[in-house]
Amino acid sequence: MSKFWKWFGVAVALVLALVIAGSVALTLLLDKDRIAARMESYLQRNVTIERLDFNLFSLISGLEARGVRISNRLTPDELSSMRGKPVEDGNLFADLNGLTLKVHLIPLLFKRFELRELVLTEPFIHVIRYPGGSYNFSDLLARQQGRARAPEGAAEPQQPKEPVSARSLPLAVAVGKLGVEKGSITYSDPARRLNYQIYDLTTLIQAAEIDPSRLDQKNNVGLHFKTGIKPADPLPSGGVRFFDVALAADGLLQPFDPKSGRLDPEIVLAVRSPNGMLSGLRILEAIESVEALKPYVGKLSFLHDDVRWTEAGMKVGYRDEKVTISSGRISAGDFRAEFDGSTRLDTRAVDLNVTTVLSDEQAAVIRSAIRDNVARQIRGDLAKYLPPEKVTDAAMKRLENENGDVYLKCRVSGTWQQPSARLVEPSLPAPQALIAELAGDLKGEAVESGKKEARKALERAARDLQKKLQEK
Repeated sequence: MSKFWKWFGVAVALVLALVIAGSVALTLLLDKDRIAARMESYLQRNVTIERLDFNLFSLISGLEARGVRISNRLTPDELSSMRGKPVEDGNLFADLNGLTLKVHLIPLLFKRFELRELVLTEPFIHVIRYPGGSYNFSDLLARQQGRARAPEGAAEPQQPKEPVSARSLPLAVAVGKLGVEKGSITYSDPARRLNYQIYDLTTLIQAAEIDPSRLDQKNNVGLHFKTGIKPADPLPSGGVRFFDVALAADGLLQPFDPKSGRLDPEIVLAVRSPNGMLSGLRILEAIESVEALKPYVGKLSFLHDDVRWTEAGMKVGYRDEKVTISSGRISAGDFRAEFDGSTRLDTRAVDLNVTTVLSDEQAAVIRSAIRDNVARQIRGDLAKYLPPEKVTDAAMKRLENENGDVYLKCRVSGTWQQPSARLVEPSLPAPQALIAELAGDLKGEAVESGKKEARKALERAARDLQKKLQEK
């Protein structure tokens, strides 16, 4: 037993010596000005670092950087003149309030990589798309592509024939927290007059575990996402004119197929929107113009206004460019809706079922529109015996569900930019057909009661309506 404690003490002392030696080396190497200079040389951008937080045990406790600012790309002369000076706000590409890095080193001895934390805190990034189609980060991508390209005169490396597989990972991977917290991004495209703002952005990988030898049990990546997004100005084209939406999502990513080990990502997310607004959504515009309703009420004008909601959500699945939607719901002031279906990212095709239940206020608006429309069509002798209110009652009855609410169930197809909607439920005849049906019922009542004058008038009105229907 004494021999065990002896060797245990030696091992502990060795580990402490390695940690202290590594921490001392980091202390000598991690000078913020030296790191900023190296970044400037590589990025060809002005870089400043406010401070680095580390100590003798940073290999264990982790490293933190504060106040990292990076400019847009500069020419060599501009970079030389700006060296050591603060990054100007007017030429800012990225501003990073904090960066935290924590790696657990001991598991590497057992072929396991554990990243406890790698988080960017409150980063601000300004993305610009220039008229030629390049971006203010295109030079960074070109630099990476150049590094991957074979030297001149050398043969290009052959692309791997086999798809990416978990079996090629040299060790198991575990991640505690990786991503961005409380970030913001602005996107500017002056040529197309597009300006977007992404605010309060948090996107994290959490509790991730991938073990190539145990994919049936450890092949999961936890996802957490929260942000707000809106355009700075109304959009000139697309599937919506303006929006300001708060989004949050939690879910699970399974990167590899458990049986084959091949990279075949499958994502399941629960998405919610605690609040938001949008205007000019093409899908709602398609529903408001559904053909079966036009003879009664024209367009449902309230869907054309700004739509604001206090709660919305859905479950989203993704695989092979197809997004499936289930349990979708949205609660707005004038209506609440449930929806499900799918859309494709490659073709932008949509296939949705949307059931909309209208508020009492909007049901009253529709009732008034139906009554006015019916009143214009009931004329002559028929107006004496068939009041518009009776036809309106019959039409509204057909629009109500079992709870007495006015509802519309539509099938939406087409694309995001050009959707079309078809009324599936309720079944609604043309106004003239409904009037003719009610006139026929009144004719029967008149015969039973012996009212010959009413019966003849109703027969004439019914014949006139049938003739109009045939002509139509």
